[in-house]
Amino acid sequence: MRDFRVFFFRVGDGHCSYVEFPNGENAIVDLYVTDEDKHDNIIEILKNAKIDKIDYLILTHPHRDHIQGLSELVQSFEIGEFICSPVNFTPDPIYEDWEVYEEMRKGKHCDKVYEVTEGWFSHIGDDTKIDFIAPIKSILSDYPGDVNNNGIVLTITSRGHTIIIPGDMETPGWSYIEDDKIRDSTLLLSSHHGNKSGYHKEKTDVKNPAFIVISAGKKTEHDADRRYSEHARKKLYTTRNDRVVARINEQHVLSIS
Repeated sequence: MRDFRVFFFRVGDGHCSYVEFPNGENAIVDLYVTDEDKHDNIIEILKNAKIDKIDYLILTHPHRDHIQGLSELVQSFEIGEFICSPVNFTPDPIYEDWEVYEEMRKGKHCDKVYEVTEGWFSHIGDDTKIDFIAPIKSILSDYPGDVNNNGIVLTITSRGHTIIIPGDMETPGWSYIEDDKIRDSTLLLSSHHGNKSGYHKEKTDVKNPAFIVISAGKKTEHDADRRYSEHARKKLYTTRNDRVVARINEQHVLSIS
């Protein structure tokens, strides 16, 4: 069996993570490809690694900083399952990556497509499970235009550890999520790039993360770094200077580099 690994790439004010599962499958969670030299380009990284298929492409919501590079991605790799939120959003102006996103929702460029809401889950091999704990159906119904709070929030549980990846869930949306679905995590990716708009003190207390990762660019007055640092039982990391890699080995030990 392989190690379980999550790469939180350095992409500035966006999010892009790559997951390697112990059974040999992989996943991309969100996408942000830019031309900046100091940013990680996941497409080039995977090509150099001789990877030709993405088993699971999970896009939490269709804002540009979570889908940029999608057109190039689908031209470069075979896509197995495409997983997205049912939320509808049309940017102004319309651009190619969003058009490809909408095509994928209709089943193009992938083998299968799933629009998920709370309660969906996937088993990956014998020891890993993904639970989709948002979008919350009542928010989708009552606030259909709220793209951030109707995005995907997922937990990945593997070898006794739970990792929370929340997209751009904001403070009001967190109040709808049941405590038992997020309690006592090992690693938390901070919501909405570590901005104050995605911080919810009480829910972060429930998560009780050992480690916190912030995917963000340069620091701004909107950052909640200090607040998150008070919650991390062990350490807080950011992708401002380099990618962050979390690894769970066969002895079920999680380490971060």
